[in-house]
Amino acid sequence: MIASFDKIIINQDDVKYGNPPYKFFILVDGEDGKKYQIKFNEDKQRNNINEFIAYSVGELADIPLVDHVFINLDSEDIQEIQEELRGYGDTLRKIDLSLHKQNLFFAVEWKPNVTKIDTGDELLDRVMGVSNGTSFFSLYPFDQSLKNYDRHLGNHLVTKESKATKYYLIDFDRIFSSTNWHRVPIDYKCFTPFAATEHCRDYHLFLLSLVTENTLKYVHLYTKKIASITDEDIKNMCDIMADVYDISTKEYDDIMQWFLHRKSAISMECIKNESYFPRVRKGLYSAKKI
Repeated sequence: MIASFDKIIINQDDVKYGNPPYKFFILVDGEDGKKYQIKFNEDKQRNNINEFIAYSVGELADIPLVDHVFINLDSEDIQEIQEELRGYGDTLRKIDLSLHKQNLFFAVEWKPNVTKIDTGDELLDRVMGVSNGTSFFSLYPFDQSLKNYDRHLGNHLVTKESKATKYYLIDFDRIFSSTNWHRVPIDYKCFTPFAATEHCRDYHLFLLSLVTENTLKYVHLYTKKIASITDEDIKNMCDIMADVYDISTKEYDDIMQWFLHRKSAISMECIKNESYFPRVRKGLYSAKKI
């Protein structure tokens, strides 16, 4: 899709904690009339590729995600953004285009009418009122399939749209336990739930406490959707990734291996990890066929 540059938005958490150079993203106006967000958080744009991977897999499993596209920024757009960045001196991270083959950037729709969520109780209250509330429980198997440990209050989106209020999962630039992929060939068989790690631990424990014996069925519903992704779908995703980004053959093979293994193993691993849900009886699904 062709788009035009709108503005730069700086990550305010970075500014708050005084940690330059700051992460930032840009907003662009798409030719479809929507605004889109393109992240520039890490060197060499691994975060941009991670977002593409997560949204591609999520779309195949009916995960609640905002619209997403590849945006073509021509040389004039890039020059305009670079000129705008120069006004910030060394306070912002640089745009590294070394992995981009065609000036294509993965972008996600920018939702303007977002309901603010500051606490876990507010999240629970908002999710109870959305039209697609059961899709909230997709986050458990989906984040586990991606090894996404960066799930916090800011990574849930509740938006007021024309006919309904909807819930979306956002922010996947730290899948594979990292942003630089060095863990991909090491961790592809590891299904340790995110609550077993230190990152956002208290919030992860809160998330796990939201699953009850009545809602566990939705966790398993989305587990089955992930398990049903075909090998061909995974290969198509990896082929697109290799067409758009300058990745190595080993990186391609590692990511293929990751998803081929995890989709085949996730149903059993999801059952094993039921013990992490404090409101679910141990072994509730272990004797059931899912």
